Amino acid sequence: MKTDKVDKNKKANKPYSRRKYWAAFAVGILWGVLITFICGFLYLRYSLIKVTPSRLEFMDTFQHLAANIPKQHPGWTVKPQTCVPPTAPDRSRLKIINLCNRKLAAELLRNPADRKVSAMIPCAMAIYEAQDGQVYVAKLNVGLIGWLLGGNPGRIFPKVVAPDQQRMLNDIKKYEPESKQ
Repeated sequence: MKTDKVDKNKKANKPYSRRKYWAAFAVGILWGVLITFICGFLYLRYSLIKVTPSRLEFMDTFQHLAANIPKQHPGWTVKPQTCVPPTAPDRSRLKIINLCNRKLAAELLRNPADRKVSAMIPCAMAIYEAQDGQVYVAKLNVGLIGWLLGGNPGRIFPKVVAPDQQRMLNDIKKYEPESKQ
């Protein structure tokens, strides 16, 4: 008689414990999705635009990039800006240069499915002066964009365009002393 009561209690508790485990599993999945979304959002927010401090003054940075990119990086041309940016409220200076490599652009646009990347051609770099007088060069992280898009842009942007752009900025990059730890 006692065994019948124990069996009934075990059977009665089983569905409840299954529901409890499924609910805990669902809550865990939801938390995982939420945390992944937040981390992805924060990663993209801080990685989508790359900013490089310049060791040169504002006009020197602009002139150096405009003059030296076509000379030192075959295939790349510097185009004048097509849209004049407005003056910043603090009167800091801002110039935009457009970079184009016809060979890479043709390769990117060869596949009809990849032609959406024409919205990012030509590549742009913004040279701006911060309130403290430091000059920066900002550019889109084309390596990350390529990785997100996949396909032909996923091959060309991270493996060709991003390294080329990094080499273009190496001459003007402000080298900061390494911290002693």
